[in-house]
Amino acid sequence: MGGQPRAKGMMDMEDRLRAHLLRFIEQNTPESYRELLEVVRASRHYNPYSDVVSEASDLLENGEFQKAVDYLHDRMDNCILSPRCHQLMCIAYDKLGDADGAAVEAQLAYFMLEGILGTGDGSETRPYLVSRTEDEYDVLSYLEKTPQMQSLVERSGRKLDRQQCKDGSTIWFDVTEQLAHLNQMLEQPAPKKPWQFWRR
Repeated sequence: MGGQPRAKGMMDMEDRLRAHLLRFIEQNTPESYRELLEVVRASRHYNPYSDVVSEASDLLENGEFQKAVDYLHDRMDNCILSPRCHQLMCIAYDKLGDADGAAVEAQLAYFMLEGILGTGDGSETRPYLVSRTEDEYDVLSYLEKTPQMQSLVERSGRKLDRQQCKDGSTIWFDVTEQLAHLNQMLEQPAPKKPWQFWRR
C-alpha cells in the first residue's frame, strides 16, 4: 500500500496508539504487530468483549452506512486490530461510494490478519495472539477452515482457545490477556448513581 492510510478514525486515536499503528503499517513485521497489540491492550478503551462488531453489523444490515462508519470511527481505539471491523468499514465505505476509503479499510483488514498470523503458527505451543474473539473466526475463514467446536483449555498458566475444524485440524489461540482484562473489568465496582451519595 503506497503511503500512509487516510483512515479517518485515525485522527481520533491516542497519540501512542496512532504512532504504533503507522509503524506497523510501514514495517509490517511480527515485532511491530506485537508492539501495537501491547499498546492496544494497555489502552483505557480496550474492551475485548464489547459488542462493537454486532452493533456495526446491525447498522449495515439496516442500510445505515454513514452511521456504521461514524460508530466504528468512535470506537477505533478499541477495535483497530479487528479484521472484522475494518471489513465492515470497507463495506460501509463501498456502499457510500467512497472507493478510496473502502480500499484503505480492505488493506487494513488484510494487514491485521497477517499481523495475527505472524504471532505464531496456530499450534498448541505457538498459538496465535488475538485481541477479540471474532479475530479467531476471521483467521479460520482466512485459512479456509470451518470451525466445528471451540473449547477453553489451560496450558502452563496460559488460557488457550482450541478451535477444532471440520477437516480434522486444530487451530490454537492464546486468550490469556483477554480473559485477564475481562476479570479486571468484572472486579471493578459498579458506578455510583447520583442519588447514592452514601456509597464510598
